[in-house]
Parts: sequence; C-alpha cells; structure tokens
Amino acid sequence: MDMSTARDWSDFYEEDEPPEVIERIISRRPDAVTGKRPSVLDVAAAVLEELQLEPVDAWTLQKLCYFIEGRHLAETGLPAFQEPIEAWKNGPVVDRLYQDHKGGTIVVHVQGDAKKVRSDSVLNEIVKRTVRDYRGWSGRQLAELTHSQLPWLEARKGLAPDQRSRRKVSLASMREWFRLQGSLPDTDDDGPPF
Repeated sequence: MDMSTARDWSDFYEEDEPPEVIERIISRRPDAVTGKRPSVLDVAAAVLEELQLEPVDAWTLQKLCYFIEGRHLAETGLPAFQEPIEAWKNGPVVDRLYQDHKGGTIVVHVQGDAKKVRSDSVLNEIVKRTVRDYRGWSGRQLAELTHSQLPWLEARKGLAPDQRSRRKVSLASMREWFRLQGSLPDTDDDGPPF
C-alpha cells in the first residue's frame, strides 16, 4: 500500500511514526483500523462493571483507563478509545472522563456503554486483566506509578512538577513503552503489573 494513502486512513498515527509501524498497523483487518473505537466513557463503564460496584475513586478510574490504553496500543497497535490522554500534573487524564465525573470523589456510574467494550474480545480481555492486576491499588499509588513512566514524563518535559498542562501523551510513546514492558521477563511477582 502507498504510504501517503496510509497516512490518510487514520489519525491514530503520529507524524514521526516509522513507515514499518504504520504498515504493521494497517495490515490488520480493515475494520480494526477504520472502525469506530469505543469512547473512554464506554471503557470506564466496562471497568466499573468489572469492579462489580466496588467503590472506585476518580483517580483510580483515570489511571486504569490509561493502562488499558497502553496495553491495547502495545498489543494491537491501535488505541482502545477515541479520546486523547493529557499529561496533567497528577498523572494521565482523559478530559472527557474527567468532565463526566467532575466534582465527585467516588465514581459509581459514567455515561458510557460497557457493551461496546464487551463486543471487542481483545479490548474486553485487556479491561479484565487490567482491573485484575491493579485491583486494590489506590488512585494515589497508580498516579505515582504513572509519574515514573516515560510517556507521561515525555509529555511533561520542561514543565514544573505542579504546573498545569493539557499536553497530549503520545500514542507512539505509549505503544512502545508498554510493548517494552510486556517483553520484559517477569522476575518480581510483587512488582507493578505493567
């Protein structure tokens, strides 16, 4: 396929993506690349469903969506949801999800449809695995973990620690960072489950 055509296919690619990465992604079945992705609210609804009404704070829900996005990018080359992730001072945040639960500490419901996630077997499995791996972690612990990860650090480069930011976290950076984490040998059962 002509690479100029590939660049027109989707906004999932970034300007500096190597051609082989784009080629690998577009070689997937067409609806995987061009099909409409769920919204972050759909993913958050699936997370809440998976937690079976267990109370979850807003920070935890935001960070779980970040980890789901990273894992999905690493495993499929495609984002899990449509909205960008921003590098806020307290870690990665999806503004649309923030606006949905703004002002609330505990999130019990979002305006999403978990069925849109459940109908995608790969995304559904990633949601289940991510919730299982991070169940019991506080929002503060998850935020601290994201503060040590390259995608967030790159997006925050040059900013003071407490400086507000709406900078986007790079999908390419997330994909490569989470892919690298997934390829590392599992030597410490007590370490963070990237």
